[in-house]
Amino acid sequence: RRKEQREQLVSELKTMLSDPNGEFAPARRRLSRQLKQLPTPTEVTLTPMGGERCYELTVIAADRPGLLASVGFLFADLGIDLIDARITTLGERVEDVFRIRDAAAPSEASLEERAYLLANAIRQGLDTQIALDFC
Repeated sequence: RRKEQREQLVSELKTMLSDPNGEFAPARRRLSRQLKQLPTPTEVTLTPMGGERCYELTVIAADRPGLLASVGFLFADLGIDLIDARITTLGERVEDVFRIRDAAAPSEASLEERAYLLANAIRQGLDTQIALDFC
């Protein structure tokens, strides 16, 4: 039975990944009562690093299903390349640190302006996901 399930899963993943126009969405599961009643505000810090358009992104938020997938979708939407990641979960809280490259940055934007815009876009994207999960 497990072998059949694994083969079916591999087949479905191959089909989904081979479709370049396929739409993916993070899993939507029920939020815990603690997260609903005591939401932790999402903190996003973006610090420019030495390289061209490279940043260290720190995300501190309440742990919830699909959080990492949501971050990945935001990276794709914003044209961000992931260089390295350190994922830490401390009970109901996550402290994730990503090293990223902003491949989609317009050349005329300063690093500080772009860092501010990216941090806000990521914060709003993650907070919007929580708001949608409340419905």
